[in-house]
Parts: sequence; structure tokens; C-alpha cells
Amino acid sequence: MLDLRWESPSGELALTMTFNAVFDESGKQNDSDVVVFAGFFTTADRWTEFGREWNTELRKNKLTYFRMVDAVQLNGSFSKFRNKRPALTSLVSRLADLICKYAMEGTINRISTAEFKALKETVRLRYKNPFYYAFEGGIEALANSLTLEPTDRFNLICDDSEEYSSECLKAYRRLGKLKPEVSKRFGTICFGNDKTYSPLQAADMLAYAVRRVSIGDQDGISAEVMSRFLTVFSDYSKQPLLAQN
Repeated sequence: MLDLRWESPSGELALTMTFNAVFDESGKQNDSDVVVFAGFFTTADRWTEFGREWNTELRKNKLTYFRMVDAVQLNGSFSKFRNKRPALTSLVSRLADLICKYAMEGTINRISTAEFKALKETVRLRYKNPFYYAFEGGIEALANSLTLEPTDRFNLICDDSEEYSSECLKAYRRLGKLKPEVSKRFGTICFGNDKTYSPLQAADMLAYAVRRVSIGDQDGISAEVMSRFLTVFSDYSKQPLLAQN
């Protein structure tokens, strides 16, 4: 989607691309865990194309939506793969390849609860929860992406989690006051149902795989997913596309 938004000081019209950035979280608060906020962005049109291919792949396997923890733990509709692990690995790999095909860039932000406790007290009081530290880091990473033009903007779409959505909105508004130069890159923030909006399922795949690999609990599937992501999102002018804060 191309928008003509403003004229530059030189009088030239500046073309603005609007991207949809989808993010999800993984990890809860406990001393041995890692909290992750991660996702991808591309244009709305490309996410639509992605969704058609993603959902077609799921329907071929008689699945209605994808959730990484269920795939890894063989829960719910994924229980059918208990004696078909190679088929499951193949499916997850194909889904990861679709993300690599359509997403422009990925961003990872992670922090352990131990690292959060080691921060200055003033910082801990500001964020209260390591998740919101990672959340704000994700927004800043998007705003500073090297793949974007200064005029480009984002629509930020997060998973509609009862535990986090209201606090994410507060964190987003707080960041807007503290760093307006960052928040001006975002046209809107909204919260979607991952069961009906497939790009959020892609974000879930990344966030879960990052956390599992980060804590050394490599289940095979997560390691394969990260291998594919890091192979594709690996270099842009010698800077990592899959940036880590």
C-alpha cells in the first residue's frame, strides 16, 4: 500500500510505505525463564497473500490454525502427529518457509527475569515486568530498521492476550511520551485474534522458537525453525535483519 503523505523541505513528494508489523510474546515471569517479544513485518497485501498460502497448507493437514507450543507438545489437533513426527517437522518447515517468502524483516527482543532484576531500580519500576521491557525494545527496533525509508510507517498488530493487551497499550502510550520520534513511525496499534489472523501465528512461531532455543531446550522443531529464519534473515548491508536487543 503506497501513500503520499507529505512534501519534503525541498518540495519533493515523499512516498510512504505502510507496513503491518505482527508481534507475539512467549514466556512468563519466573527466575529460570526468558521473556520474548518477537515478530515480522511486511505490507498488508503481502500478508494477505501469505495468509492464503498458510491456511491452504493447514487445511491440507486438516488443521484450522497453527500454535507452536501445540505442535511441539503434540497437543489438541496436533496429537494426530504422535506417530508421524517427520510429517509434522515437514509441515512446520514449509510454514516457516512461507514466512521467509513473504516477511520483509524479523525482530527479536528477549530478556531473562534474572537480567531484568539486575537493571537499575528506576528502570525496573518503570517497566514493572520484563515483558514490557522487551515490548518497548521491539517497537524501537522497528522504528530504527535499516530497511525502511524515514517516511515509512507501521501498523502494529499484537496478539489479543487478556494478560498483556491492556498493559501493552499503556506501554505504547508511555513510549510515545518519552520518545515521540519513535512513536511517530506508528499509525496505529491494535490487538488481533491469532486464530483468525494468520500473520500472528507466524509471530507466535518465531517468539516460541526463540525462547526455546534461548533456554537451551531445543525440541528439534524450534531449532529447525530458527535455522531457517536465521539463514534467510541474515544480512542487510552487513547488519542483521533478525535483530536482537
